[in-house]
Amino acid sequence: MAYPISTGNIAVYTESGSQYSNRYITGSTDLCTINAVYTDGWCQVKYPSSAEASGYFTAYAKLSDFIPSASPSAATATSGGTAYRRSSGSDTIGSISSGDKCLKVSSANGRIQALYPVTGQSYSKMGWVAESVFGGSNPGGTTSAAGYKLPCQAYTISSSKVTVYDSSHNAYATSSHYIDGANDLCTINSIGTDGWCQVTYPTSSGSFTAYVPLSTFIPGNAGTKAWTANGGYTAYRRSSGTATIGSVSNGDSCVKVASENGKMQVMYPVTGQNYYKLGWIEADDGHNPTGVVDSASGDIYSVSVSGWAFDDDDTSTALTINVYIGSTKIGTTKADLERTDVHKAYGCGNYHGYAATFNVDRSFAGNQTIRVYAVNVGGGNSDTLLAEKSVTIGSDTVAPVITDCKVSNITSNGYTVTCKVTDNTGVDRVQFPTWTENNGQDDIFPDWVSNTAASGTKNGDTYTYQVYTSAHNYEAGTYITHIYAYDKYGNSSSAKLDSVVIPVAVEDIGLDQSALTFTAIGQTQKLTATVFPEDATDQSITWASSNTSVATVNAGTVKAVGDGTAVITAASGNGLAAECKVTVTTKSAGKISVESQNAAPGEKIRLAIKMSTNPGIIAARLKVAYDANALTLVKAEDGGILGDSVFGNNLSANPYVLLWENGLSKTDYTATGDLAYLTFEVADNASEGTYAITVTYDSEEIYDVNMNNVKFTVDNGAVHVEKSAIQQGSCGNNVTWSLGSNGTLSISGSGAMKNYTYKSEMPWYSYINQIQRVEIADGVTSIGDYAFYGMPKLTTIAIADSVKTIGGYAFKNCTALDQVKLPSSLTKLGESAFYGCTALTSIAIPEGVYTIWAYTFKNCTSLQSVSLPSTLIKLDEAAFYGCSSLKEAVFPDSLSIIGIYCFKNCSSLASVTLPNALTQIREAAFYGTVLQNLTIPDGVTVIGKYAFKNCEQMKSVTMPTSLQKIDDSAFYNCNTLTVLNLPNGLTTICDYTFRKCTGLQMVSFPDSLQAIGESSFYGCTGLSELAIPEGVTQIKGYAFKGCTNVYTVTLPSTLESLGESAFYGCTRISQIEIPANVTSLGAYVFSRCSALGTVVFAGNAPAIGSAAFNGINANVYYPSGDTTWTADKQQSYGGQLTWAENTGNISVLQGEMLPEESAAVLTPDEESAQVSAVETAATESVPAETEASAEEAASDMSETSAADETSSESVEENAETEADTAESAQAEN
Repeated sequence: MAYPISTGNIAVYTESGSQYSNRYITGSTDLCTINAVYTDGWCQVKYPSSAEASGYFTAYAKLSDFIPSASPSAATATSGGTAYRRSSGSDTIGSISSGDKCLKVSSANGRIQALYPVTGQSYSKMGWVAESVFGGSNPGGTTSAAGYKLPCQAYTISSSKVTVYDSSHNAYATSSHYIDGANDLCTINSIGTDGWCQVTYPTSSGSFTAYVPLSTFIPGNAGTKAWTANGGYTAYRRSSGTATIGSVSNGDSCVKVASENGKMQVMYPVTGQNYYKLGWIEADDGHNPTGVVDSASGDIYSVSVSGWAFDDDDTSTALTINVYIGSTKIGTTKADLERTDVHKAYGCGNYHGYAATFNVDRSFAGNQTIRVYAVNVGGGNSDTLLAEKSVTIGSDTVAPVITDCKVSNITSNGYTVTCKVTDNTGVDRVQFPTWTENNGQDDIFPDWVSNTAASGTKNGDTYTYQVYTSAHNYEAGTYITHIYAYDKYGNSSSAKLDSVVIPVAVEDIGLDQSALTFTAIGQTQKLTATVFPEDATDQSITWASSNTSVATVNAGTVKAVGDGTAVITAASGNGLAAECKVTVTTKSAGKISVESQNAAPGEKIRLAIKMSTNPGIIAARLKVAYDANALTLVKAEDGGILGDSVFGNNLSANPYVLLWENGLSKTDYTATGDLAYLTFEVADNASEGTYAITVTYDSEEIYDVNMNNVKFTVDNGAVHVEKSAIQQGSCGNNVTWSLGSNGTLSISGSGAMKNYTYKSEMPWYSYINQIQRVEIADGVTSIGDYAFYGMPKLTTIAIADSVKTIGGYAFKNCTALDQVKLPSSLTKLGESAFYGCTALTSIAIPEGVYTIWAYTFKNCTSLQSVSLPSTLIKLDEAAFYGCSSLKEAVFPDSLSIIGIYCFKNCSSLASVTLPNALTQIREAAFYGTVLQNLTIPDGVTVIGKYAFKNCEQMKSVTMPTSLQKIDDSAFYNCNTLTVLNLPNGLTTICDYTFRKCTGLQMVSFPDSLQAIGESSFYGCTGLSELAIPEGVTQIKGYAFKGCTNVYTVTLPSTLESLGESAFYGCTRISQIEIPANVTSLGAYVFSRCSALGTVVFAGNAPAIGSAAFNGINANVYYPSGDTTWTADKQQSYGGQLTWAENTGNISVLQGEMLPEESAAVLTPDEESAQVSAVETAATESVPAETEASAEEAASDMSETSAADETSSESVEENAETEADTAESAQAEN
């Protein structure tokens, strides 16, 4: 197995030599298996491939991709060593052991490439090892092994006969050729890297040259090492015995090759000869290190040295280098850097160089003498002083300069600090320690001098630091930030910023009144707005009126301007708002209208002047003006509420005067009806057109019974002159229409009217402002879609009994239509048929109608009574939406479906009796009604979203046993609801279901309940006790937030989680037991429960969110011996908590606390940690600041209701989107 030489992509080939286009070996990572090597220089290789199911792919590659300049030879490792991936670098792939039979194939960069066996495996690896593993640098081939001194005379290790071999390593028969080990002094001519040597030995006939293993002369622990004799030594023939062969002189340049039996085998020069001998000498005592200091220099508070060193006793060891100034060691390094020049000179290996820089104390600045030592290993008797060098150590005493300090972006979440820092040698870091005035410096980052959490971010010379309140327990109030700048030599400077006051965010805004009523224009009333919390920083309030023609507002003072309704809004600076509904109803003014009619030239027409509102007038003078060129007044008549004498005598006067006074009028001063009839004659030559009839008066000439001047509103009339007063045409296959000059549109014939797709298709579209009455004759079977859409003056329709269907939008937006009698034969009433008929006051749906389709009576704002047939099965979507005058709805027993939004915003609807066939109450069905007492019949399983939202007068509701689910916001803001008995079978209370039900005092939860939704009882300030039944596993976030009157809470043993802020602000809860199954407590779960003094955990330590007990001073107990309650679990969580083991005598039972007998409870003073001043490098400490109260930061979830209806241009009303955002996400104080 081997890695390629290159770290790039290695090409691979097919068996025929074609290169693959989309396959390659990744040289940097792929460990390959070489399966076969061929004589043509190629090899078969298997390498990792993610494209294959097996994970590998087999192809062909060039052998040179793995072995450079190969020259293989067999070799046995003489010592162990690390195998590296390549000839350079430090990536290892394994190791070679001493004695491994290997194949050396190449060399480079001081390493040998070898194939070596993998222990316990059936394959080999190819790696690069140090040259010393094979006793030298020769990679293979037939050249002499480096490090040996040849030729060399030697005796064999054995004293017996020694077999010799030919050049092919075939043994000679000992009968003819052998070495006499006891006597023959042999000459070693050459040594091959394959472990054999060529040797010449004496024979009876002279000498003979043959081959033998090198182990014939040198034992298996051989390893060449240059050695200079440090004295005279006797050379022995063998490692044991006394036979000598010569001597080694002091200073001889020798080669150590082996050691055995306390002796050392060396090749030593023979004086006066050109050959060496191989003998054994007594082992020397070792050597002290050898080395030099190539360079030494000083810099600012630092010293740099470089050189080399090794120890002859163990050249494989990188020596320790110690550097001193005087008696002070200033640094240590290793001599392990590559120095091929040293190896070339001493044969000690390539890695004995060193180079290092040491930082020194500021006290060493100036001229100093350094001493460099190499630490001795093996033999020898001392470390070696390599050199003493003089150096000049520089100094830097200039601290960084801090300028342009600024604070910006101050919000309830934190603020940004920026500054500019410069230094002559470079800035190391800039730190921004920050703390609050509350509780000393308990919130400052530990080890802030070097803590990266307190470090600024660098951009050029500018450093920026973001302060987050979340890192300071979400505390509000005053924050202090200092700036400390350090250079790399320990110089520092500091700057202090002005204190920063974190604003307290507005969480809510309220008004002291939710509705105001005015009875006179100009009246004023005062609204008072309150921002919560009281210490919110921004107390500003912006006032606005939704309709300034009804009411205006200035700094909370509301002034009535005109009749109608308006909404006054008080908004905080962060967009939270409260609303007050304003209704202005002044004393009715008089109202007069003049009838309009069509006429042809030469016709006479009789017009009525009507008084529809009479505020008790006893005297008045009215003027009637007209166009005398087209009209002539020929007669004036009493309409029945005034005497004849009120009329002026001069009919030719223009304007004509109507006058009456006290004594002449009737005694009923408030009578309404036809005031007078005026008959006009249209001139024969009158042109087609409209001629106005106008009534004017002087306000000082009209008095009521109290002699106060009274205003009138006047709807003027007109005479529409048409030379042809009759228009006609077809509106179906056998149906025709005709329009008379009196404004009556007649439909006659047989069969169905045509359906139109929009109102402008109606053939009478150009006359819709003239049509006052519609008559459908007998024989017509249907009224078409859009047939009479948007006729503003249509007041009456007469429909024959032959009509069975009324099409969609047939009478939509006929705003004057006040009388409708539907035929008894009717079976279908189309979608939006009477939508927007704002004058319609009553309707009776005949028997036989099964469905009232969507929007049929939507926004019929004057509709007061509805009669529904016994055949009715379904009320479709928004059928009576916005019928604000409807007071009661009586449903037939057959009714099983009430569609979404069906009675939404029916703001007068106070009574309904729901039918027994009903199975669900759908979304927003009774939203915004004034229902007071409600009984939901058995069979209803679901109460939909927003079903009774904003039913502010609902006092009681009886729910059926069939009920399984109450959906989101179903009873939101039903603030007069006092008692809830939730039926057994109900499993889920969804999100926001009873939010803001401020009058709710008691809730009976069913045993079937499993989950309590988010914000479901948020703000129910009337609740006092909560007994959550067994079976509930989850109480979601904000579920009981702000229930300020709750003083006792019982949680079930089945409970598994308490969501974020679930009991936030429940200020009367004094104690709570957390059941054993609870695994998580959300953030802020008991925050601001200011009375909470005892918390008992019954089981293992759950996950506890941030600020879970913020602002709480409580004793907290956990099970004795429970190892899950580790120290990191026993935190403050934003409060002041005293933790203790519960030995069995502490529990919460039915709202009472059992006596505390043996629990050892620390006081807050005993428990609190002492805050130490943190010293800077310049010995300056951050000053402790004064305390301020701390409050947590919490974010209430935004609550948004869904859009009420889907918009449609021609079929449905424009979409209405409710944005009931209960609370914006704001940082809590």
